[in-house]
Amino acid sequence: MPPLVLDASLVVAALLPDERAAEAAGAVLDEAQLGGAVVPALWLPEVANALLAAARRRRIAAAHIPVLLLELAAIPQEVDILDAAALRLAVLPAAQRHALTIYDACYLELAIRRALPLGSLDAELRKAARAEGVPVAPALDIEA
Repeated sequence: MPPLVLDASLVVAALLPDERAAEAAGAVLDEAQLGGAVVPALWLPEVANALLAAARRRRIAAAHIPVLLLELAAIPQEVDILDAAALRLAVLPAAQRHALTIYDACYLELAIRRALPLGSLDAELRKAARAEGVPVAPALDIEA
């Protein structure tokens, strides 16, 4: 099983039990536990920020955030560092071509460059991945 490029939307959904796609996202995290994950450097701060926002909305206890982050650390992962040339030559054009944020385009560019499947719940990112020929994690194939 190859590693997956995991985005923050998927991870946060798996970690927050009240998310509608928690079960499907959890299945993809289980895949990553076996095959590993490749994530852009922005991934962990993005996940931590979403967890903090969830705590501020009283969806989870703030004291639980470090526990959840430790759970993520147990997933075999490689952090990919993006350089300025890749941002200029690949990420920005992908963001413009697919009307994505730069953050989401980082996940797409990483999946394209590494020829890895993408794990995301973001509909626009999934659509862009398919348009670029990037496989989307099968457990998440929830829209037509």
